[in-house]
Amino acid sequence: MLHASLACLLLGGCVTAQTRAAFDATQESAAARQMQPGDAAIRGNAFIHADTGRTYTAAGDWVTLIPVTAYAEERMRVLFGPRHRREVTWLNRTDAGDPRYLALTRQVKANIHSRFEFENVRPGPYFVTAFVQWQRADEKFAYLIYDRVEAKAGETTEVVLSGN
Repeated sequence: MLHASLACLLLGGCVTAQTRAAFDATQESAAARQMQPGDAAIRGNAFIHADTGRTYTAAGDWVTLIPVTAYAEERMRVLFGPRHRREVTWLNRTDAGDPRYLALTRQVKANIHSRFEFENVRPGPYFVTAFVQWQRADEKFAYLIYDRVEAKAGETTEVVLSGN
């Protein structure tokens, strides 16, 4: 189970995500089925190219697997708009999402090389989000990045999360 503050960072990006779609019983049931064990895997790297020209990785940070539902799709659209990254502001802490939605996600930490892997994934569509943070002098920077991926039966899907 996610800690409430961590859930806000990973799934909410610490911004208001007012969605019209409700995470109803039908979506909850579909997401629960999607999160049952399967024979696929999703793995990859997560990083961001900063405006400074440097690359910062998600090494040691959380990566989250989210089953695609109408609620999750609208939430991503509201949180990110047309981009695949959003700057996280530490002071704007709000809605982390429906608790039933949060309970139907999986998390892993990216290793020192920014690699992550979700094993025993059921085939189907997912959102993969990653938290990338760094510090320069006295300034802290953090981004939430995501991509939509399709897990295929018996295969490993490679993902490059770069916020592009």
